[in-house]
Amino acid sequence: SLNMGNITTFENMIHIHYLIRFFNTEEKEKIYRNILHGINRLQGQVSQLYTYPCWEQNPDSKLENVLSRTFESIYHIPLKHKYSPGGTEYGIFSQNIPCLDIVAFGPIRENIHTPEEALDIASFDRVYQLLTTLLKNL
Repeated sequence: SLNMGNITTFENMIHIHYLIRFFNTEEKEKIYRNILHGINRLQGQVSQLYTYPCWEQNPDSKLENVLSRTFESIYHIPLKHKYSPGGTEYGIFSQNIPCLDIVAFGPIRENIHTPEEALDIASFDRVYQLLTTLLKNL
């Protein structure tokens, strides 16, 4: 994801702060290169203050296997896996605790980070049921 933060205007310059997050390094670098290309076309300058570590999904995740079995036991359908950056925390956790097995899941949300942000309450209840059952199965 590419989140624009602060925009500061000066007499002859505009400062734009971005936060780039992605679940793999290759895609994150691709986004960064696109920003560089756009700014270079405008004869601007780019500086990188900090980069958040990526969270790359572990294909051998035991926790994800338990999550999948738990989901299927509750809802009688297979779990659809969709990977996302999951915010910056997962990358920070996985960088500092490399052996940590991480999964991310949550309710249905719409219009994230906007004034129209919404949460599907029924999906929240399903996630709560999945989480409590997953914890019992660990």
